[in-house]
Amino acid sequence: MVILDFWTHCCINCLHVLPELEAVERRFRGEPVKVIGVHAARFPAEQERDRVADAVERHHIHHPVVLDPEHRLWEEYAIKSWPTVLVLDVDGRIAWRQPGEVERHTLMDLVGELIDEAREDHALAAFQLEEDTSGLPMTSHASALRHPGKVHVSPGAAAQQVGSPVLDEDTRLYIADTGHHRILECTLVAGEDGWPVSRFLRTLGTGLPGFADGDAEVAAFREPQGMDATGTTLYVADTGNHAVRAVDLETGAVHTVAGTGELGRGGRADPRQPRSFPLRSPWDIAIASEGTGAASPQGDLVFIAMAGTHQVFVYLPSQGRLQPVAGSGVEDHVDGPATKGALAQPSGLELFGRYLFIADSEVSSVRAFDLVEHTLGTVVGRGLFDFGDVDGPNAEARLQHPLCLTAADHTVYVCDTYNDKIKAVDLAKNTTRTLAGGPGEGTFEEPAGIARAGDFLVVADTNAHRIRVVHRETGEVRTLEITGL
Repeated sequence: MVILDFWTHCCINCLHVLPELEAVERRFRGEPVKVIGVHAARFPAEQERDRVADAVERHHIHHPVVLDPEHRLWEEYAIKSWPTVLVLDVDGRIAWRQPGEVERHTLMDLVGELIDEAREDHALAAFQLEEDTSGLPMTSHASALRHPGKVHVSPGAAAQQVGSPVLDEDTRLYIADTGHHRILECTLVAGEDGWPVSRFLRTLGTGLPGFADGDAEVAAFREPQGMDATGTTLYVADTGNHAVRAVDLETGAVHTVAGTGELGRGGRADPRQPRSFPLRSPWDIAIASEGTGAASPQGDLVFIAMAGTHQVFVYLPSQGRLQPVAGSGVEDHVDGPATKGALAQPSGLELFGRYLFIADSEVSSVRAFDLVEHTLGTVVGRGLFDFGDVDGPNAEARLQHPLCLTAADHTVYVCDTYNDKIKAVDLAKNTTRTLAGGPGEGTFEEPAGIARAGDFLVVADTNAHRIRVVHRETGEVRTLEITGL
């Protein structure tokens, strides 16, 4: 019996299916049941075998994955959307089909019934199904990091806009070491030649996947991503736990401020009970606080890129309240009033004056949420299937699945993730250009996190398992060595 999972690694809904399939695999271990992934690329970059191999490792997939870059199997099985899961009976016929996300218990019940029926008909193989993992990609790397997802420099870019952008002993670099389920705290100071140098200070989280609050020795994250700090608190988008966590930077203690630790499945939730509010893959955080130019009489505003619902949420610590503020929840590219407009898997946030800039990954766009007018607009990009690698006027420029951005001096710097580049979007001139990346020494491998550090940009070079530094004026790129790590 075969379960076919048609997926692509850019798609948040596809990623939500993976833990459900893993639970089914555990439940039927030793039974004649096999899960096979069919990776049907959405973006051109996803047609490349090495990128898929990285995604297989990054998302801890242990079953075989068939590459279907030209959608041959997709068409033969009449698939219409990502993800779609099929169950084939022992004769290879489609016994069940579901577009969209699936739930483990539904699959377990179905497969259990089909096994019982096949066993009664004496149609099951008598031999034990043996695993052959020899062909599965296994990425080896000597770096202390594993698929770092996001970075944050404290004080952040919003504070740097109104202050002196210098790197000194008080500057901190936080790295979401996503594949190791931990946050790293490091110094970030100017070296003798002016370029940033770093020293490891401490680890936040045990480094093992889990969902536990408490002091530094027991607190656990699962695939953390975006971060931002205010005062002595570091807020973390704990993506794999579908939660928002708060770290006390004085003690290292962690507590959950929103989310239940389980994937939200829809339905109403009480905004006054954020810890009972089931979230869907929070991916980045940006805080409007006093001194950032976006202060609120309600106190700090913690904006959350809720990739899994295609919305931006806001958490108000002073009120203990959580609610969506931008995006209707429909995956699309629609400008207009914030709650009626549409986003598509927002994955990066950055405050710049009255605007919250959004890396809107599935529409390959940079969007802008006007915090005064409460409207959504577009800086670069156009729609769900408008992507590419094009510099020039913003109306004509194209990106490919950008995952993060930062801002400085009327310029938005974007991790153009699937183009392996850092792009600079000039808001005054309305143009986009490649600052770094592409062939040569400045090459990146799916950069997914970026933060301003004075005259430099700190970049999480995710699939290369390293942190890079880019000079904002020259585009020169160097690898950041972190002593003590």
